[in-house]
Amino acid sequence: MSTNRTSAENSADTTSTTPTTTSSTPLPSFLRIYTVTNPLLGNMGLSGADAACMADPKYPGIGTYKAMMSVPGVRQACSTANCSGSGINENIGWVLLQNMEYRRSIDSSTVIFTTNASAIFVFGTLTNSVDSFFNGLQWTGLNNNWTNGDNCTNWTQTTGDGVLGRSDLTNLNMLGSGTSVCTSSGRPYCVEQHNN
Repeated sequence: MSTNRTSAENSADTTSTTPTTTSSTPLPSFLRIYTVTNPLLGNMGLSGADAACMADPKYPGIGTYKAMMSVPGVRQACSTANCSGSGINENIGWVLLQNMEYRRSIDSSTVIFTTNASAIFVFGTLTNSVDSFFNGLQWTGLNNNWTNGDNCTNWTQTTGDGVLGRSDLTNLNMLGSGTSVCTSSGRPYCVEQHNN
């Protein structure tokens, strides 16, 4: 005896036996950045810098923020100057997304920059600075071409040097205005993450 099944019934059977997957959260139109309020010594560690971002008075109370600080092989933007070798494939645990607009967290309307396909930005394209005034120096551990620079032994020591940037500038010094001893104080950049 044969039974005729409707296409809806066939579809229902197929749906019930096919595993369901959840899709990624759609990308927002922009993400936010701010600088840590209270300065940190160079031995705060990446996890300590991330925790400082989340505990900061500027934290908006929603979302995850991570420090824009480099540790080779752990959190890095580029292994060649401006990711000219392999583009975004040089990113490891990187905190910026490709082709994304970033704004000041304080007002969510002031555009700072838009990243390129390598999840970095080219200097000369910053629309505004992260801060509108000088607010101390920012630990980055990044050279001005986005490669790994001095970083207080991966942010674990107060000996040695670390690269600092300036959040009130829109030129190369935003990322790295020079190095300082790791007993100096710095305020990391805190970058909003897109959580899938």
